[in-house]
Amino acid sequence: MHNTILLAQENKELQTINQHQKKRNAPRSYIATGDILTGAEELQHAQEANQRQEEVVAQADLQPQKQAPPTCSTCNIVGHTRVQCSRC
Repeated sequence: MHNTILLAQENKELQTINQHQKKRNAPRSYIATGDILTGAEELQHAQEANQRQEEVVAQADLQPQKQAPPTCSTCNIVGHTRVQCSRC
């Protein structure tokens, strides 16, 4: 009876260790749809991604960046700087 309890406990411990090892060694999933891509398909996907990236960069260049309004470091009020602050 005592051996049965010990064996059951050891079995549970081995199962948990085995599950951890399986999770660690799990196969990686593909980025695409799970299919294996040919060289030509992979090249086409890479070119399309580059084109989309270039379009995003071109659009970002057309729009100027807006600068945040000045904030006073003394009174933390937006609209003036420490040099222009009337409280100092």
